[in-house]
Amino acid sequence: EVNISCSVGIALYPDGCEPNKLIARADAAMYAAKRSGGSKHCFYSPDMDAAAQANFEMVRELRHAIAHDQLELYYQPKVDTRSGKFTAAEALVRWRHPQRGWVLPGEFLPVLESMGLMRELGRQVFEMAARQQAAWCAAGHRLQLSVNLSPSEFADTNLLDTLQLCLARTACPPQALELEITESMLMGGDDRPMRTLQALRALGLSIALDDFGTGYSNLAYLQRFAFDTLKIDRSFVQAPEAERPLTAAILGLCRALGLRPVAEGVETSGQHQWLQGLGVQEFQGYLFSRPLPPQQFEALLPVPG
Repeated sequence: EVNISCSVGIALYPDGCEPNKLIARADAAMYAAKRSGGSKHCFYSPDMDAAAQANFEMVRELRHAIAHDQLELYYQPKVDTRSGKFTAAEALVRWRHPQRGWVLPGEFLPVLESMGLMRELGRQVFEMAARQQAAWCAAGHRLQLSVNLSPSEFADTNLLDTLQLCLARTACPPQALELEITESMLMGGDDRPMRTLQALRALGLSIALDDFGTGYSNLAYLQRFAFDTLKIDRSFVQAPEAERPLTAAILGLCRALGLRPVAEGVETSGQHQWLQGLGVQEFQGYLFSRPLPPQQFEALLPVPG
C-alpha cells in the first residue's frame, strides 16, 4: 500500500501567457503550492516569478554553502536544574550568508527538503557535530549532544553506513550522541522504521522523540519504539493554565515508560517552576541560554575532572 500526496500548479492560456511560458509558470505555481504546505493546488500569479527566481538563487547559494563549509553549528544547552549544570546540548545549523548575513533555518531548511538536498546537509551536520563532540570528550567533558534527523535522512537506505563511516572518521563515541526524530517519520504500514531505530541503537546511539503531541500523538509509538528521551514541545511548555493537565498527562506517560523528559522552549521562570514541580529535571530554552557558537558554549561547561 502506497500513500501519496499531490501538489498542483496551474497556468492558463491564453490569458496573457505565451505558449512557451505555460509549463514554466505552471511549475512556479506548483512550487508555491508546495511552499504553502503541499497537498493543494495554486494558480499562477505574476509574483510567483520573483518567488521562483529567489528560490532558485537560494538553492544555488545553498549548494555552494554546503560545498564550501559555510554552514555552522550552534549549540543550545540542556540544563539539569538539580545541579545547575549543562548535561547535554542540541546541535543547530546556522547559515552565515556573505551578503545577507544570518539566514534563519526556517527560511532555508524547507527549501533544502523540497529540493532533495537535506541528506547532503544532514551528513555534513552529523559529521561536524560528531567531530566537535569527539573533541569535547577528549577534553574530559561529559555531556550528550543531540542531532536532528530529517525525514529524508531517516528514509535513506544508506543512513546506517553513512553514520558508521562518520563515527569512524571522527572517533566520536556513539554513546555521546543522540538522534532526534519526529513522530511523522514513524508513520507507515511496514516495520522499516522499527528496524531502522533498532539498527541505530545497535550502533550505540540514543534516540529522542521530538515534538511529541503536535502530530498524530499515537501513544502506541511510545511502547512500540525504543526511545530514550521524550522532548516536551514548546506548545505544551507554554500552554495556558487550562491546557496544563495534558502536559501533566504526557509527563506521567514518560514516568510510566521510563523515558527521560526534556522540556524545550522554556522562556520564563514560571514555566520552569511549574514543570519542575511535575518532575521535569532537564530543560532547554532561552531562560537558560540561546544557541551558542562552540567557543562560547565550551566556556560555560564545568571544568573537567
